[in-house]
Amino acid sequence: MTQNDTRTATTAIQLRNAIRHGQFVCGDRLVELTLADELNVSQNTIREALRILESEGWVVKYPRKGVFVRQFTESEASEVFALWLALEERALDWAIDVMMPNDRTQLRQKIVMVELNVDMMQTAPALDGVYEFHNLLASVAGKPQTAQFLSILHNHARLLENMQQAQHPMPLDLWRQRVAAYFALLDAIDRRHSEDALDALKDTIMLNAESVMNLLEVL
Repeated sequence: MTQNDTRTATTAIQLRNAIRHGQFVCGDRLVELTLADELNVSQNTIREALRILESEGWVVKYPRKGVFVRQFTESEASEVFALWLALEERALDWAIDVMMPNDRTQLRQKIVMVELNVDMMQTAPALDGVYEFHNLLASVAGKPQTAQFLSILHNHARLLENMQQAQHPMPLDLWRQRVAAYFALLDAIDRRHSEDALDALKDTIMLNAESVMNLLEVL
């Protein structure tokens, strides 16, 4: 990897984290010159970093308008959650058959940390843990194309959830319902009970989807 490649990758990480943690939200324009000044890199480095983020689903480039953080209509948001659920159900089915004890331990550790962050009212780290859990679950399935598609859907869902948190944060009782659903999922995975695991997975995703969709209906 060349120095320019390293600089671009580092810049992409910085911009990705800024979007992931709500510094930029759906619909925000990302101005190359401004970002280059703020991050002390060239505009070309920013441009290449934004191309990486576009391939990951975080941003979209419009001709003669610029680059914007991806935003969603109500219909598009509904589609994101429907596709996420359908594809991750298949990934979970594969993962249960091949999951090793260390995989289950890592998955449980993610949700333990989510619970701790929820208790401390630390929303951003809690969300990080939620999506790290789903990305790890997709990876364990051992299907690279599925994991790649799911990663983009996870990024879209994170953008939608960031929008929700900025406008109408999820209440603590709903967060605790989400955590309980994840522990139910983990318990079903430990028992290798596919039907219970799929039901619990649906709960983890739909608790998120319902909150986001309720918000979009009133915007």
